Amino acid sequence: MTKIKQILLMPVTSYFLISLLLTFILPLISRALHISSVIRIGWGFIIVNGIAAILFGLQVARKKRPAWLILIFPFLFTLAVYFLYGKYAYWFALIYLCLSYLSYGLKKPISVAK
Repeated sequence: MTKIKQILLMPVTSYFLISLLLTFILPLISRALHISSVIRIGWGFIIVNGIAAILFGLQVARKKRPAWLILIFPFLFTLAVYFLYGKYAYWFALIYLCLSYLSYGLKKPISVAK
C-alpha cells in the first residue's frame, strides 16, 4: 500500500493523471452529455485546456520540477486527437506546448553569473 501511495505522490504521476483527465475523460463526459462540438471546442480546448497548460508551466517552474514535465499534457492531447478528434485539433497541442513553455519561462528564476 505504501508503494502505491509513493507512486501517486510523485509529480510525474500527478501531472499525468490531471492531463489524462483533461484530454480523455472530460471530452468523453461532455460528449456523453450531448454538449455541442462548438461549445466543447470553445470551452474545452481553448479555455479549460489553455488555462491548464499555463498552470502546468507555472507549477513546474515554481516547484522547480524538471522542464520535461510540461511535455506530458501536449503529448497526451496529441494522442487524444489521434483517437477522438479531427486533424484540426493538432494545432491545439502546439499551442498548449507554447503556453506551457512561455509560462514556465516567465516564472523560472533567473540565475546571474558572477
